[in-house]
Amino acid sequence: LNLLHEVLQVRGDACFRGLLSKLKLLVKELNVPVIVKEVGYGLSKEAAVALRDTGVHALDVAGKGGTCWSKIEEIRARRRGDFTKVRLAKVFENWGLPTAIAILEVRSILPKIPLIGSGGVRTGLDVAKVIALGADMAGVALPFVRLAYKGDYSKVLEYVNTLILELKYSLVLTGCRNLKELKEGRRYVVSEKIVEWLKQRGITL
Repeated sequence: LNLLHEVLQVRGDACFRGLLSKLKLLVKELNVPVIVKEVGYGLSKEAAVALRDTGVHALDVAGKGGTCWSKIEEIRARRRGDFTKVRLAKVFENWGLPTAIAILEVRSILPKIPLIGSGGVRTGLDVAKVIALGADMAGVALPFVRLAYKGDYSKVLEYVNTLILELKYSLVLTGCRNLKELKEGRRYVVSEKIVEWLKQRGITL
């Protein structure tokens, strides 16, 4: 899902009429699991329920904290001299749900749906955090893109091995034998900002 990204692009497709019904048809027609992924603005609990009702098999919250497409479109618009798009992109630069909040929102209403936590995940400790908050797995993109772009694939493998070590250390330091214990153990404390957000949204930890 990239609604904001589309409307900010110079030739983006800003027509979203019938999106959910089309997605429902897609799920019905395909014989493979369908995963819906945000692109950096996070999924709210309402969006998650609407998507669940289409029959999708899993969700990727892709919260705010990683690549900011609003900022990218602002840069592109500035290069074109399209200052209306520059202003629009700047106005919505901070739009979206941070990854941690998106995970907690979705899990508060859909405790069983397979959930991927992504958006600003860079280290094995970040992976541990999204799992602890309720995601089933984590998604990492930018570090891989940067390393692959440089063409040194040995560095990609080195990064993967480092991620695994960082995740293992996180398990040891939290007294968890595996990811299941990390996810079910609620071994985390959230910031006051997150507590206040959840309170206003009627979500209890």
